[in-house]
Amino acid sequence: MMRFFQLIGLFCSILCCKVLSAQISQWPTIPPMRQLYHEQIMLENEKINVLHQTGKSAFQTKKEVQNDPLDKQETNKQIELIRYKIETEYNLSDNLKYGWLRGLRDLLEGYRLLLQSNKIQSIEFPVLLKSFGAAMEDTWKNKSYATYFNLLSVEAGKLFLQNAAFAENTGKSEASDIVLLKEVTLFPQKTLPLLSKRPQCRYTDSLLVTSAFRDQEMLYTYASVPDALGKRIHQNSHPLVKLISYLTKLPTGRMIFPFLDEIYHGRLTIDSIAPFTHQDTTGTYFSMLVATRQAYVKRLQKGDTAMAMEALYKKIQQKAVEDYLNVINGLHEINQPAIRFKMINKLSAAELYYVAVAGSEEMYTSSFVLGIYPRIFRMWKDKKADSFLENVQYDQYRTFIRLCAAYNTLDDFLGRMDSAAARKLVLDFADHLEQTRQLNDAVDVANTYSSIYNQRIKDWMLQKVGERAAEFSRKNEKKGAVLYDILLKIFNSMDTLQHPGLLKELGIQPVDRLPVSLLKDSTGRIIVQQFFYGDKGGVDIFQTFLKKFSNPNWKIIRKPFWTEVSSTRGIPIIIYSNLPLDEVRDLDEHAQDSLIVYLQNKGLEPVISIHRGHSYSLPSTIEKLPYSSQLVLVGSCGGYQRLHDVLESCPNAAIISSKQVGTGQINQLLIDVICEQLRLGKDIYWPGLWKQVAAGFSGKSLETFRDYVPPHQNLGALFIQAYRHAMEE
Repeated sequence: MMRFFQLIGLFCSILCCKVLSAQISQWPTIPPMRQLYHEQIMLENEKINVLHQTGKSAFQTKKEVQNDPLDKQETNKQIELIRYKIETEYNLSDNLKYGWLRGLRDLLEGYRLLLQSNKIQSIEFPVLLKSFGAAMEDTWKNKSYATYFNLLSVEAGKLFLQNAAFAENTGKSEASDIVLLKEVTLFPQKTLPLLSKRPQCRYTDSLLVTSAFRDQEMLYTYASVPDALGKRIHQNSHPLVKLISYLTKLPTGRMIFPFLDEIYHGRLTIDSIAPFTHQDTTGTYFSMLVATRQAYVKRLQKGDTAMAMEALYKKIQQKAVEDYLNVINGLHEINQPAIRFKMINKLSAAELYYVAVAGSEEMYTSSFVLGIYPRIFRMWKDKKADSFLENVQYDQYRTFIRLCAAYNTLDDFLGRMDSAAARKLVLDFADHLEQTRQLNDAVDVANTYSSIYNQRIKDWMLQKVGERAAEFSRKNEKKGAVLYDILLKIFNSMDTLQHPGLLKELGIQPVDRLPVSLLKDSTGRIIVQQFFYGDKGGVDIFQTFLKKFSNPNWKIIRKPFWTEVSSTRGIPIIIYSNLPLDEVRDLDEHAQDSLIVYLQNKGLEPVISIHRGHSYSLPSTIEKLPYSSQLVLVGSCGGYQRLHDVLESCPNAAIISSKQVGTGQINQLLIDVICEQLRLGKDIYWPGLWKQVAAGFSGKSLETFRDYVPPHQNLGALFIQAYRHAMEE
């Protein structure tokens, strides 16, 4: 409604502007070639009138269409007046008249296309025409047309800027600046990308200051580039812009940047940070990051957001993984804790906590259970767990609870506080999930519920989720109602015998089975794709796979960049696997791409996708996963933490993943059993298959297999699928 009155104001304002004053008496003789342009203009105008009358504009309501808010006769008259003025202006050569007629036609065509694509409001049309006529007269008198851009929307202004008829107008630079300012006012996140295309803009310096306070990390990135905008940033005199510019000149500027707010307000100096930004063997740099994060969280709880807060947490994540988790994860086969966990022995309880929550995606079970978790409470002495969470100001506490649930330490954690405090924590954990823009907190709650064995704790969570679902439904608040209703149904669906129809209500496949019928293409085939890598051990894993399928039930065809393993009996299954070639020269990626192109050209859509590499290769696999996948096996280390990324590529996929170490032996056995059942035409029943596979392991192998999560226990993935389906509807 506000936008409507603004546009009415614009319309009234332009009536006060200079407009065409010529009165049509008699049309002069128009040459046939120019007559063609006149006909094109009238045709475009008729198309626009049809759009206005039929309500094809996204901004027109049926009521507006019925009341005909646009005076068609008035706009037709304006167009006719512009045409007449062009033909009767004796100072214009024939070529210039061609140019102005073409300009008017282009204006109408551009407006029509914007209207059809929902980028402009129909009520702007009269303003657009009157502005064009007035600007045209000023251009003939060598006067600037910039003032009219104050009356136009961003899209209408761009139409004028792109119009060749105004190419020589003296006000084009000023007009471009006005349009840029309007656009960044509407879309602040576009400020620096737009300024990079027009660094000479008269508003550049003030917009750079605004950007410095809104998005320090983006300004740092643009200041690092030695182009025209980069130079303007370095020339800016504002203290914050100068500080960010100065940091880009330092070799360790990226390491110092997370402390920007502290430096700008004089609480820290660059010299006090710089000595610890190189090889910090004492852990002082990580300690400073954590202490600053805690100070920022305290400020955030009071409504004050520190600058570069997100950059600070990203750096905590990077250092937690690189300096600590990678080391203790890499030593997972060493049974001497004094050696394996030496790197984290000197960390405080808060620092250990941030290693856990910031590095949760890379966490191994043993790294958490045997190393980080017990050391937190060793450093916290005999104090209670709830007082520890108060000490870290409950920052990222849902992630920590999810870790405790996933690695079976939640009972111990809750047991370190009074029963009332434990119950309150669990209820708070499942509360206020609708307030976050992303789904991470809700996914954490879903995953946590699936990992809890203590019925009392599950009952607490179920109680809170049920209460909130009913409350939001009663208030008719859509996001909260959808979110909590899905959680409630998913939690209840864990008992599939009593609630078999709940998941169907959510629009997702049953979690306990994978029907053969879902996997067959139109010819009855099942297409499988494996992603192999030429890293250490990759060739051996590939050869093991081929050996397992070297039997009368299968045949192997070798191609230059991949192999095709096809069933010879039963259901037709084809397993396509790229060759694990030299990864240093990216030959394995070339083999994958060649296979993907082949499958696309043949119209073959993989419904089962399997990652057969290490965790560092997983992002590459996820990027290439086909949308058609109904089952994805992510058997690399820590694959369980990448469920959201997998579902971005394959929104309907059931997922098998590992919380800790993925092994070729376990992955191969899963592939053997799944493919054999499908070849025999049997649906995959996950609880039964999981028992069958577990029976093939013992000792350490069985312990490793227990860290694999089957599809029917991936409640976080189910929540994401169901939520997307509900919001689409």
